[in-house]
Amino acid sequence: MVKIRFWCGSRLAFYSVAFLTFSWCLILLPSILFSEGWNAAGALLHASLRPICHQIPDRCFHWLGYPLPICARCLGMLSGFTLGWTAALGFESVRRSCLPDRRWLWISLGLLALDAFSPFFFPNVQTHWTRFLSGFFFGLLFAPYAHLGAREVSEEFSRKQQGAVTL
Repeated sequence: MVKIRFWCGSRLAFYSVAFLTFSWCLILLPSILFSEGWNAAGALLHASLRPICHQIPDRCFHWLGYPLPICARCLGMLSGFTLGWTAALGFESVRRSCLPDRRWLWISLGLLALDAFSPFFFPNVQTHWTRFLSGFFFGLLFAPYAHLGAREVSEEFSRKQQGAVTL
């Protein structure tokens, strides 16, 4: 029986870092593939993210001359979530008392909704950066709550397992 010790202290931290790294690679890799002439592979990866984002090129940041496979708002949410989750990993001992006030989460959700619906009321006000920032603040404030929930589920699963990971 082989016992695996995770370098970052817990399985949750290990798998979450792996998942976030994979997500960022999935977002950046299509532009790299397109710029290197691997159009079929780039198109396949680009299309794999279509179920989670509309991918309108005018609303996406461009990298290496090609639009990223997610819009500026989704990129902002992922960026904020990555930063918030990483900060939460750094404070593994933090519990509910240290979470951001829920009012801030609701305010960021309101800003996200305002930004999403503002084109109907104020055309030509949105930019890539307003979309990115509204998504960033929501992702940043949502991540600690998601981390706490994932950690509680992981701890409950570990209590039921009562053992090391075996290969």
